[in-house]
Amino acid sequence: WSGESFFNLNKFTEAVEVLNKFVATYPKNPLMPLAYAKLAWSNLQLKNYKAAKEAYTKAIEFDAKNAKVREAIPSVGDTFYFALARGLDEAGKTQEAVAEYETLINRFPQSEFRHDTLYRIGMWEYNQRNFGAMRMHLQEVVDKSKNKWLVASSLLAFGNSYYVEQKYDNAIEKYQQLVTKYPDDERVGESYFGTGLSFFEKRAFDSALDALSKALNQGTLSE
Repeated sequence: WSGESFFNLNKFTEAVEVLNKFVATYPKNPLMPLAYAKLAWSNLQLKNYKAAKEAYTKAIEFDAKNAKVREAIPSVGDTFYFALARGLDEAGKTQEAVAEYETLINRFPQSEFRHDTLYRIGMWEYNQRNFGAMRMHLQEVVDKSKNKWLVASSLLAFGNSYYVEQKYDNAIEKYQQLVTKYPDDERVGESYFGTGLSFFEKRAFDSALDALSKALNQGTLSE
């Protein structure tokens, strides 16, 4: 069928047009779940996020346990939600993205995207200054993720959040944890800088000077 051919050729505009006609014309065709799955993915590639979500919902309504659908295209399951959420995030629709990330976590607790998803939700909470919720999401990343970038970024966020809350001992602990665990990471300079500021607030000036000197030596401070 031509909808599948266009899809396989990555001609998503044409695929959407043909697949929409197919599902409207043949509502009882056994290929309907697969057609909606491909329609969901095609719309996702075209950044038609609402249409993508509607098509995905239709696909799982037909047969939520259809293994053939899940295997045939990565638009059913956690892959779909992760791609949808990232697309919304990149489009500046952050709250909508967070909602889809949370759906992924709730529906697919063992997903391979779990730690990446928890990190993204946590950093959204960080930007909202919801530090308690941020730590709840990022703690699992720190404890269980094998992704160095995610863990280092999470530790830095922990340290920064404690600094903002004036919990300087906690901040120093997290900054130093990052430095100890990943001494060659690009965020080490920022960690030393945060450590220095925290010691300064504690009036531990010698320790503050030492940490700030290390930060300057790193030469990697963010602007």
